[in-house]
Amino acid sequence: MSLKNGEINKMTKSEIYDRLLKLKLDTRGQKEVLKKRLKNFYKRKKLGMMKPRKLQNFATDTYYDYLCVIDFEATCEANNLPTYKHEIIEFPLILIDTKKLQIVDEFHSYVRPVLHSELSEFCTSLTGITQQQVAEADCFPTVLERVNTWLESHGLNGQHRFTVVTDGPWDMARFLHGQCEISGIAHPKWGKKWMNIRKSFSSFYDQRRLRLSLMLDLLGLEFEGQPHSGLDDSRNIARIVICLLRDGAELRVNERRHAGQAPVDDPEARLTSSVSRWEAERSSDEEQSETSSDEQQTDKQGADKCTGEKRTENPSDKKQEECIDKEGAKQLNDKHDVNKHSDEEQVEKSSDKDQAENFNGKKQAEKCSEKELAHLTSGITLSL
Repeated sequence: MSLKNGEINKMTKSEIYDRLLKLKLDTRGQKEVLKKRLKNFYKRKKLGMMKPRKLQNFATDTYYDYLCVIDFEATCEANNLPTYKHEIIEFPLILIDTKKLQIVDEFHSYVRPVLHSELSEFCTSLTGITQQQVAEADCFPTVLERVNTWLESHGLNGQHRFTVVTDGPWDMARFLHGQCEISGIAHPKWGKKWMNIRKSFSSFYDQRRLRLSLMLDLLGLEFEGQPHSGLDDSRNIARIVICLLRDGAELRVNERRHAGQAPVDDPEARLTSSVSRWEAERSSDEEQSETSSDEQQTDKQGADKCTGEKRTENPSDKKQEECIDKEGAKQLNDKHDVNKHSDEEQVEKSSDKDQAENFNGKKQAEKCSEKELAHLTSGITLSL
């Protein structure tokens, strides 16, 4: 591979372009992107990761079944004070199937703010969101419930592995976190760790951190739609994600909110901590395991409940068992009474016999005394 990479490094952009075209690969992008694309093609070919006749589609990183792109829009002023509390006013989600390498569904909703119910002119000019759109929208807790229902409808509550993708750390670490505090609700589990696409992009293509428009430019793509529209921004981020996957990038969660509390008066304070690949995969596997355990526990509880219901479904059986127990006890008592009565009769008979023997012995003793007295009397008479 080192020889092949050395050969590619010496090629001009035109030569790389011609090679990619011959291999039926994407030819869009600047030279560094094209070089990376060609190198990864030969790397995967050498590792046997591609099937013959399908070399143009060699994305094999499907660690996540789905990737969900989120790019919030929030209330703002021309000159925000450090203590300004942003409220989410647009909530878009773009769902990418990593196997199909395409967008398979979208969710979109405006959100009604409560602290800054009137949008500033600057905010409307920047985002294109009107006062009427937010005034007619649901409040954040209601929208979040709809989002969770939408995620569940795609099996993203444990059935499939997915993670959130953002352009930078602010959407999850500042906007979502702050909004949950304002609304007084728990931070959603899926928003505690995420993939910062800027980090993934710079790491894979060996570039500095770039904003959305420059990442698109490096890939030879143009921005589609209106900048700072949450939905359009999310769609363009999704295009970058698909390019990364197609070029062979292995995408993983790489950020989470910092464990400490960021100072409210310091907008530049560190909001996030980096997540290593090992930690990202371990936490993802643990979440899958917990979900599986919860499902098994639920099934077991259902089975126990069902068994309990079956046991209580036949009260007549229980009555019958009680009757049998009572009858057995009665028979045992009767038997005990019979034995007791028999013993008493034996005692009485024995007692009567003893009394009779004593009476006979007494009579014989009396007869014997009378004879002796008569004999003694007879002797006295003869002597006289």
